[in-house]
Amino acid sequence: MKILKPLRRQLTAFSLIAIACTAMTLDSAITMKVTVKNEVKQVSEPQDNQTELSDSPQEASLFQPQGLLIETVAGQVLQSQNADLAYNPASGVKILTALAVLHQLGPQFRFKTTVKYQGIIENQVLSGTISFDGCDPFFNQEQLVQLTKEFTSRGIKSSVASLMASTDFVFQAQSGNRTIAGLYRALRKTKLNLRQPSKAYQLSHNSTFGEITLESKPLLDIVKDCLSRSDNVIAEKLGQLVGGPAMISQIAMEQTGLPANSISLQTSSGLGINRVTPRAMITILSRFKVFLNSQNLDLSDALPVAGIDHGTIFKRFAKSKIKGAMTAKTGTLKETDQGASVLVGELSTQKQGKILFVVFQKGRNTARLRQQQNQLVEQLLVSSGGPGGKYK
Repeated sequence: MKILKPLRRQLTAFSLIAIACTAMTLDSAITMKVTVKNEVKQVSEPQDNQTELSDSPQEASLFQPQGLLIETVAGQVLQSQNADLAYNPASGVKILTALAVLHQLGPQFRFKTTVKYQGIIENQVLSGTISFDGCDPFFNQEQLVQLTKEFTSRGIKSSVASLMASTDFVFQAQSGNRTIAGLYRALRKTKLNLRQPSKAYQLSHNSTFGEITLESKPLLDIVKDCLSRSDNVIAEKLGQLVGGPAMISQIAMEQTGLPANSISLQTSSGLGINRVTPRAMITILSRFKVFLNSQNLDLSDALPVAGIDHGTIFKRFAKSKIKGAMTAKTGTLKETDQGASVLVGELSTQKQGKILFVVFQKGRNTARLRQQQNQLVEQLLVSSGGPGGKYK
């Protein structure tokens, strides 16, 4: 039976709509796996768009609550489960953020803040102004203690001064007038004995000018603290330094050779909807290790050591045989994606040497999931002959 041309065109249109809806559903299911790199491909290579979608990793269902991959450093797979399904890595995302920022700026990078002062110094009292200029996102009380010591070394023990700050200077996550108020409060807790002047300072021929440069801790120390305590605020600030989640994804892909659709990041901290497969995560962890080794560093210089470094895996492994034999990053989401619990890291063993592992789990009962993770790494340690060399 022949189909009339108008009817045939309608059927074709319905088919195209069905295909489009299917693509939209798939795109939603993989939670917008589009990075800056993807966007460039869509403009320059539109013919590859359908291939990109069809090659996207399938998201784990509720009936696939665990993704697992365990490998030796040499790449021998010891155990695998749903390794190519996408899970929410929770704070495991911070490993990607750490790799990106350390690669871009270097482990020994330090933020600098310039403090200028001017005024009259009499009887070890500075009367005048103190200004802060810099863009250190981690400027804190520690730098103000450094400042007080510098003032003391220059014969200034007290000050009656107006405080000023550049527009990009941030203190305690505040800017503008709130920054000034915060600086006054914080400096009063030091030995500077700072007071606000009753009137504006007037420049005179007796005025003294000075400049002090304050430095932050090395970036590696900031990263280690962030990963140990799983600090979301610091992680987001670190992410901003390299351009946010999209650039973190791009740097990870450039460093590992992973396809563009293997990582989907919404945040730099791991909060929210993020997607990574166990296989992609272990590739990133392996690359992170190689990068640190190239800087004469080890994974434990960035990741916390179980039961040793204070943070999320201190008490958890303080009395375990794992203590000192594992360096790892935890991750927990109570509500997002119906809950997630993660453990990603490296285990030092006698028979297998260093073993990389990724455990992604779904569920809100994070206490039970952590117990399962503990049992898994403890059994892995025993089956591999016990602890190898301890991490420093």
